[in-house]
Amino acid sequence: MKFNLLAIGWTSKLSEIPFWGFVLIGYGIMGIVTFCFYGWDKKKAREEGWRIPETTLHLLELALGWPGAWLAQRYFRHKTRKVSFQIWFWLIGVLHFATWGWWGWKLLQPSPI
Repeated sequence: MKFNLLAIGWTSKLSEIPFWGFVLIGYGIMGIVTFCFYGWDKKKAREEGWRIPETTLHLLELALGWPGAWLAQRYFRHKTRKVSFQIWFWLIGVLHFATWGWWGWKLLQPSPI
C-alpha cells in the first residue's frame, strides 16, 4: 500500500511539469545516449572493430540527441570530415531549430478572441 501512495504522489508531481520540461529532459537524456554512441563508435574506429551504422547515429540525432551529437563530434573529433555525414547532421540540426522556432512563434501569437 505504501508503494502505491508513493507512485501516486510521484505521478501527481509529473503532471505539474510543463510540456517544455519534458522536452528538455528528453534532450538531456537522448543527448547523453547519443554522446555515448559517438564515443563507442570512435573507440571501435580506432580498434578497427564493428562500427555503429551512420543511419543509427542520424536517427539518434533526430530523436532529440542532436545537441549530444554536436558535443561528441567536437569532444571525440569524430565524424567531422565526412561531407555526406555532415550534410545530414546539419539538416537534422536545422530541422530541430526550425521545429522549435515554429513552435515558439505559434506560442507568441495572440489568441483569437
